[in-house]
Amino acid sequence: MPYKACLVVVLLCSCVVLESGTKTSEIPSVWQEDYGTIAYQDNVTNENGKLTKFWAQEAIGAPESREFIAELKAQGVEIKRQGIGVLESEMVSFDKKGLRGVDISIEAFRQLCSIKIKPCNKHLGDHGTLVTNLIADNSPVGISSTGIISTINRIGDFNVEKKKLPSIVNLSGFISDRSLPKYQEAFSHFVDQTIVVLSSGNNFPELPNRLVTQYSKKTVVVGSVDPTGFVSEFSQSIDDLVVLAPSDVFVTSRGAAGSLELFNGTSGAAPQVTGALADIKSILPSLTRDESILLLKRTSTPTAINQVSTANGAGTLNQYRALRVAKRLKDKGFPTDRQALLNDDSIYDFKNEAQKLADDAITDPKLRLKNLRKAFFLDPDNTPIRKSLADLYSSYNLSIQSRFYDDPQQVIKLKNQRIKLVNRDFLSTTEQVRKLFKDANATIPTYTLNKYFGEMSRDNKPALARVASDPEKIMRTAIEAAGYLADNGAVEPLQLLVERAKITYPDLLTEKHISKIVKKHTGNLGKLINAIKKNATLLKKVL
Repeated sequence: MPYKACLVVVLLCSCVVLESGTKTSEIPSVWQEDYGTIAYQDNVTNENGKLTKFWAQEAIGAPESREFIAELKAQGVEIKRQGIGVLESEMVSFDKKGLRGVDISIEAFRQLCSIKIKPCNKHLGDHGTLVTNLIADNSPVGISSTGIISTINRIGDFNVEKKKLPSIVNLSGFISDRSLPKYQEAFSHFVDQTIVVLSSGNNFPELPNRLVTQYSKKTVVVGSVDPTGFVSEFSQSIDDLVVLAPSDVFVTSRGAAGSLELFNGTSGAAPQVTGALADIKSILPSLTRDESILLLKRTSTPTAINQVSTANGAGTLNQYRALRVAKRLKDKGFPTDRQALLNDDSIYDFKNEAQKLADDAITDPKLRLKNLRKAFFLDPDNTPIRKSLADLYSSYNLSIQSRFYDDPQQVIKLKNQRIKLVNRDFLSTTEQVRKLFKDANATIPTYTLNKYFGEMSRDNKPALARVASDPEKIMRTAIEAAGYLADNGAVEPLQLLVERAKITYPDLLTEKHISKIVKKHTGNLGKLINAIKKNATLLKKVL
């Protein structure tokens, strides 16, 4: 699936400025230790920044949720651990040693071995391991603190009749329309008997695959949101999309051999909802799929995407608020009068508590991050609280990450401003490329060149915008554009620009590189042109 290139994980080593003007070498951590940061680049605005290592878990309130579950246990509140199934479409990647902190049953391990992975810890790729650990690994990786992974298998090998179904089943693996028939019978058996969480897919603007579209009303369909609160550019949408979760290409999970790795796509979004639902159902075991969907939607966090689109779910997963609502429902007697309770607006109202937390954060700096975060999750429509939390993240040089928490309208305004800058730089690049063509006395097939820049504007505008101030990169871009022209019949510009590059930027292109370019763009085409010329000569002789 087409994703952005994986980004380099870097450790925070520089000092950053606090609101008070003092400096600290540590980011305010919601965890027990500083895990460093992730380098980030927004592929729409071309903006660089960094994110805390577990920004995605932070963005749904996972640390606060884990703390809340621990408090409930300490109070003697009954917590019923929930079984979770992890299904993949093809071979499951699994390393038992890599699944730290996950309660794997012998039966699950035996089932995995039955797929003929021998030995069972053979590393075939991390997808299944990353999904599983994101659901239920130890903090700070895992979302759920109550779920038990009871089944890890591929969908076609999942025998519903011979074993008790887990409470929730996660399916992040892609199933093509062509492959659907061989999985459909198995899927149809359990889709009505358990809560199935599906990733929406990574091929926007196409509609999701048939499995998602066919079963969207019987499952919990999840999309991906990026660190600034916009839907991920690849995340597919459907009317029945329930909620987004922060993944993009930056969510951190644990892969084979126990190493922390960047995970991506809607495959990284669905497990977060699965983990959150496991904790919710540990408080409300009888919660149905439709009730779960209502709860997820009503407790979700509105981010920038909700200001510009209504086609991507009700908002972003808010695990902490959902758990607090679940506890209120339990205290009110759920499942008695369940529908009336689920539709009672007061059940979802935490405004007073949120304001009290925010006020205390002002008077006690030690409580600032902890209280503002809880206030944000409890009352995500409170603009002053959002602004205060966003400012705090920005003060620690996490300005991009701060936008997830900031007032969505302000985030959109800022992003639009940056997009305008990208557009200007892109236009500057195109004009400089055209000038290079003219300086090389190359004939410009205007329609074809415009078509090339049109395709680049659609697919890779930020990348071209980045080269606007670098003459050497402009030359390289011009050669790439000339190659496109050569592929479409105009060979002369490529030849002239390559010759010019040899003079103006002798270190830009090696002879080997030049021969590759010419061969790539004029090899077969050159033969075709020579054949046409030869036939034209023969035709002239005949005439």
